[in-house]
Amino acid sequence: MGLAFLGLAACGRAPTPTPSQVTNSVAPHDNLSRIVDRYWDAHVSPGNPLSPQFLADSLAVERRFLAEVLAVPRARLDAEARLTYDIFKRQRELDVEGFTYPTELLPVNPFDGMPLQFARAAAEMGQHPLKAAKDYENWRLRIDDYIRWSRQAIANMREGMRRGYTSPRVLMARMLPLLQSFGEDTPANVFYAPLRTMPTTIQEPERTRLDRSLTSAVKDKLLPAYRELHDFIQREYLPRARSSVALSALPLGPSWYAYRVKRATTTQLTPNEIHSIGRAEVERIRARMLSQPAGATLAGKVEMLSAYQELKVQTLAAMPTLF
Repeated sequence: MGLAFLGLAACGRAPTPTPSQVTNSVAPHDNLSRIVDRYWDAHVSPGNPLSPQFLADSLAVERRFLAEVLAVPRARLDAEARLTYDIFKRQRELDVEGFTYPTELLPVNPFDGMPLQFARAAAEMGQHPLKAAKDYENWRLRIDDYIRWSRQAIANMREGMRRGYTSPRVLMARMLPLLQSFGEDTPANVFYAPLRTMPTTIQEPERTRLDRSLTSAVKDKLLPAYRELHDFIQREYLPRARSSVALSALPLGPSWYAYRVKRATTTQLTPNEIHSIGRAEVERIRARMLSQPAGATLAGKVEMLSAYQELKVQTLAAMPTLF
């Protein structure tokens, strides 16, 4: 009887709306806010940033949220929400376009990148020690992550050589001394710094266990990974690295450079057009300086400083409304 009653009640109830119907019933402003919030939750995901699976998943996330934001009726948003819409939409479009260019095939350089970032993290822990045993366990897990990254980097660089994407030889030559120093098994190695500064609040037997575990991870896995990357670059990669330095020397190089300019400048101008504007401005300033009488030089400097001070005041006043 009870089941029959429930069945009859269900027949008279409106059907449950589909997710798309729910989305369409939400005010555009609220829908946009939810999309942006969900993007940051979905975007933070663990994994090896060089692996094909991570790259495929990341591209899928960018495409999905771009499609979602394009479904929001921009005309029905207020001015502030339109700004959020435009920034979010542009960023997703740029990120999707960025996957056209195989940055993952050029993972190593002497200025930044995982090998240097990981060494800096170890040095930071030497200066500001970790506090709890759990923190040291997490550091050991990060060592495992780095080793996976390093192996994937070598695989990607081999694929880059096959496809014609290699880093400049001059940069790779500068990378070798850094990798060599990071791979040396000496007490002064930066990767032993977190062990040297382990706080006394971590007591026995936990202290000895952590020391042995981390020492083994550094000595037997991390340092060999740095040496393996060093030897690969020295013996296999460096002889086939390109002698050129410009990005335009790579396949898709000119469009890749134009993309990076667009991403950095927020303009639709081509690199050549931006270069022409810069040269014209330099010539204009130079001509104006040469046209000034000798005695007017000091007055011109004062005028320029005054103009910069005025611009600073205007910029600071506008900051709260921009951000």
